[in-house]
Amino acid sequence: MTFNKQQKAKHIFKMWEASLAERDRSVASLKDNFCDLFYELNRNEIDFETAFSYLDPAIAAHLPSRATVKITFKKYVNKTAFDSEEDFLKSWKGIIRDAATNSFYSFYPVVTEESDQMPNGMSRDEYNKYLRYAKSFPILDTSKIPDIDEQIDDLSIDDLEL
Repeated sequence: MTFNKQQKAKHIFKMWEASLAERDRSVASLKDNFCDLFYELNRNEIDFETAFSYLDPAIAAHLPSRATVKITFKKYVNKTAFDSEEDFLKSWKGIIRDAATNSFYSFYPVVTEESDQMPNGMSRDEYNKYLRYAKSFPILDTSKIPDIDEQIDDLSIDDLEL
């Protein structure tokens, strides 16, 4: 039985989602957790649009339960700068979303027409022509330039023009 790309992506996501129960889900491990998912999708040649469709479900799968939020907020309320449990949860969701988004775009960079622009607004063709032209000139051998310290010792006031 062979899977098409959509079925393969769904299977990879379900396996990753199931593995979250055994993973460290702390803030320090967020990036690694999401990188594992997007690495597998990318390695299996899942296209950008299909992989992007799993970004929000991956974020939702990684969100803490309401009980975990309550316990964490009560335990660390004196150490945090949050006024309410809702602010704390909003911040936590933001951290998870940022980690997931960064991981996604590290494996699926956005390619636009602007990315075809080279330095100084040149097109790729112009830049290649410029490089060929620049490489046509001889390269200066700097090892033949005398040391400046040696020349200063031999210099006298008579050598200077007034």
